[in-house]
Amino acid sequence: MADVCLMAAQILADCMSDPGQKPMIHREPVEAVAMRPTIAPPRPASVAASSAPMTAPPAPFARPAPCEAGPVGKGGCVAASSGVGFVSAQAMAETAATADITQTAPARTAARPQPLIPMLPRFSRPTSVHPAVAISETHLWMPRPQNGTQLYSQRRAALRSGQLFTRISPGAFREQWEAATSQPTHQQWQDLLAQEARAVTAGQGGNRLTVVVGDSLSLWLPSEALPRDRFWLNQSISGETTAQILQRLPAFASTRPDTIYVMAGVNDLKNGASNAEVVNNLRLITQRLRQQHPEARIVVHSILPTRLANISSARVRLLNQLIGYAVRHQDGEFLDLQPQFTDTQGNLSQDLTTDGLHLNPQGYRVWQMTMLAI
Repeated sequence: MADVCLMAAQILADCMSDPGQKPMIHREPVEAVAMRPTIAPPRPASVAASSAPMTAPPAPFARPAPCEAGPVGKGGCVAASSGVGFVSAQAMAETAATADITQTAPARTAARPQPLIPMLPRFSRPTSVHPAVAISETHLWMPRPQNGTQLYSQRRAALRSGQLFTRISPGAFREQWEAATSQPTHQQWQDLLAQEARAVTAGQGGNRLTVVVGDSLSLWLPSEALPRDRFWLNQSISGETTAQILQRLPAFASTRPDTIYVMAGVNDLKNGASNAEVVNNLRLITQRLRQQHPEARIVVHSILPTRLANISSARVRLLNQLIGYAVRHQDGEFLDLQPQFTDTQGNLSQDLTTDGLHLNPQGYRVWQMTMLAI
């Protein structure tokens, strides 16, 4: 059609030219015809399509061949039942990488179990005995051993019968301890305490345990009024110094206490030990106990004041300050009993002692109330 119009225009131009001239017929060279632009494609049949702007189509990932039902396979196909149909190769790679990380991630480290899972909460205040009325005059004046010979006999009888001394009544095995006359040696006391410790180790089970270690002040601590929600193991020997106690610590190393009370030092002062010796020994005692019983609460008591002329109250106060610092440095606790036991002159209160050194029933009542209140 375009060629026809072009020829008509050429004829009209010839007609309007000089009649003397020979008409010229325009012919395009072969090269020009060959270089003519390609004819545009026909208009689309749809009006809407024709009115839509002509934009370049997006370049999505190539649509892969249809998948067959089945698991994820090569080329990025997923099972038809999954409701997804197709996923891109990049998405598949990212998903696989995430899955690999999830599968290879190490499991969370389990919490380290506690060495002792007691049947009752640790370090809780006693619920079976009220501290304010724990020790009464009736308790303390009940028939009981009155000297070391009788006490040793009673404890040995209890052990032979399969009972722990701190769980029996004060007058138990009375016929045996009243008839006792042989004074036990220091070695015999050590052997007896070691046997009691082994018995507790074998029979403690899941029960809580509190250990008391020290000299005669701790040895005569009335046990019948102590809280009954745990075992009590008394590892004290009359007359012992801090150096002797330090040597005996391995005897109950196999026990599993959650609290250890230490009361020692006054015999060192009676025997002429220096402040440095006392402080260092109590520091080592705390250190060794912490090594033997890493989960236990270690409570070191202050040295009680006395009414003895050769032990000044000023020295006791200074020594207790040094002991408190050393004990806390070894991750122990320091229980200062001086406010409860000191009179206005700084000495042991007269109404709490029998001889200016040892405690009477009222003194033990005050000690127990203070000890159980922390």
